[in-house]
Amino acid sequence: MRLLLLALAIAPSCIEQSVKSLDTDTDDSAANTDDTDTDDTDTDDTSTDDTDTDDTSTDDTDTDTDTDTDDTGTPIPAITAVTLSPDPVYTNDLLSAEATFDEDDDEVDVIWSWEVNGTDIGETTAEISGETWFDKNDEVVVYATPVVEGIEGDTQSASIVVSNTAPAAPTVEIVPSAPIEGEDDLICTVTVDSSDDDPGDEAGITYAATWTVDTVSFTDTSETTFPDDTVSATETIAGQTWKCTVTPNDGDEDGATGSDEVEIGEAEADLADCSTDLDSVGAPTDVASVSGGGGHGIGAWMGDADPASTGKYWVMMDYDEDYIIEYDTYADVETGTSSGGATLSDDWAGTGHVVLNGVLYYNEEDSATLVAFDLATQTELTRADLTDAGYDNTWAYNWGGLTDIDLSVDGESLYALYSTDAAAGYMVVSELDPSTLAILDTDTSTTALKNDYTNTFIACGVVYGVDNNTCFYCTDVTIDLAWDLSTGTETDPGIDFTAPGTSGYIGSVDYNPADGFIYSMRGGTLGLSTPTWN
Repeated sequence: MRLLLLALAIAPSCIEQSVKSLDTDTDDSAANTDDTDTDDTDTDDTSTDDTDTDDTSTDDTDTDTDTDTDDTGTPIPAITAVTLSPDPVYTNDLLSAEATFDEDDDEVDVIWSWEVNGTDIGETTAEISGETWFDKNDEVVVYATPVVEGIEGDTQSASIVVSNTAPAAPTVEIVPSAPIEGEDDLICTVTVDSSDDDPGDEAGITYAATWTVDTVSFTDTSETTFPDDTVSATETIAGQTWKCTVTPNDGDEDGATGSDEVEIGEAEADLADCSTDLDSVGAPTDVASVSGGGGHGIGAWMGDADPASTGKYWVMMDYDEDYIIEYDTYADVETGTSSGGATLSDDWAGTGHVVLNGVLYYNEEDSATLVAFDLATQTELTRADLTDAGYDNTWAYNWGGLTDIDLSVDGESLYALYSTDAAAGYMVVSELDPSTLAILDTDTSTTALKNDYTNTFIACGVVYGVDNNTCFYCTDVTIDLAWDLSTGTETDPGIDFTAPGTSGYIGSVDYNPADGFIYSMRGGTLGLSTPTWN
């Protein structure tokens, strides 16, 4: 028994000596790659330079500077960075995370987890939806943990704060869309509100407007619904282009702008006031005297019946001529200062001419043809036959003078007063298209024979007949026909009418809706009378 114990006591030192002798017996050329000690003479039992020659073992004193390893000792790649995109991120965005490794990550899985404002939301993929999980000002944190064959490495993280989403552009409209200079205020309106993905922000969106006129900034504005949304009509001029730009704000920042623009239109001059009930006609002003007219001073004079006209006047002497005299102003008419004139391609017939919007309308001599002639360009625009109308004194006024067809303007409408064989000489009134001279509508009197009257005029839808059948040369005559075209009613108003001048036929009488005067001519004297309406 004592021998056995002694043997056991000696054995370890012998084994150690045996191992050491094996170590020192190595040849200088031997390639022992497991042993890092290459000194052949080193046999000190206490040597610490000698490492373990077992490939699968490690020195207990060795410090581990590698990354984590799996069960086989393979290092797990470390995550060097975690990035979030997009950055900045907004409510309703899809937020994605990506991990970057220090070496090949082909066989590395990543465990993902997410927190919003410190609370784990239970998502385990590399992306989350803002529509579900976050809103503006929320803090989102993602955690990424590498895994190889079930062994986890060190966790890395990244965080981001959700940014405010600016409001989308509103839909903007300026009202009215066709403003008139000096009449319409310009009001910038939001017809479709700005949208905002951030919860609660839409209700708090405010708007502010800015304006330009012909691309130049304009700031003299007022407020109707929101700041600076209104421009006064007094600031507008025809032909200008006004643009309104509206900026939304959600309390944090401005959003995309919306805009609209309009062009300012010309104001239509107001037509003179009148009604269907003529009360009286004042004594005429004798404006001027013009020679010609076949020795009797027969003719017509007129201003443009369009309220927006240039203010010119024209005189057409005689009842079968081709030259029209032009005056630039009323004062020029008074002084007889003509600015020129125009020669027509054919003679006119009678004295029933009219000018509307710079176009002379007249009846061609020896025919029932109507002609439209542009006075500015001195060119004929169109012509058309007035079907079945009498001409060449067939159904003229009672003094003759070839005015079988008498043209008038009432409001903005062009009319022809005439008669036909079918109407047996009774007055016929047709509304005409000013562009084509086509007949639009026709009415026939049941009581008034055209050649019973010396002249007629139309005002506010009523045909008025001047009767001097018993006295061709009388100064004071009577308006004894009032034919309401809308109702068909024909009455005798018994209104006194005084002709201009001292003698001669009352060659023309016409009402001008632009200025509200009754134009007349007798014996070469140009008269201007003022009607009074009930």
